[in-house]
Amino acid sequence: ARDLPIFGVCLGLQALAEAYGGELRHLATPMHGKPSRIRVLEPGVVFSGLGKEVTVGRYHSIFADPATLPRDFTITAESEDGTIMGIEHAKEPVAAVQFHPESI
Repeated sequence: ARDLPIFGVCLGLQALAEAYGGELRHLATPMHGKPSRIRVLEPGVVFSGLGKEVTVGRYHSIFADPATLPRDFTITAESEDGTIMGIEHAKEPVAAVQFHPESI
């Protein structure tokens, strides 16, 4: 078990998904410097205290494929088109967001 918490941002979410066995895909349209509304599905640690929808800034062209995300991860937020925007590990102190938190 991991003792040291990890919080991934943007590429960090992609790296964590891949490190735990998930796969990455390319977006049809890159989202560099684009605002998006995201839905909070599970508040968890990261989204606790926020509303069910939040506008965030996106800066990516790659995303974690939800079909291959390992079972130990919960998808905590997603964009309107279903792109994973947040994940948390069920057994380890590991969480990540695809967007840049400073953009909220």
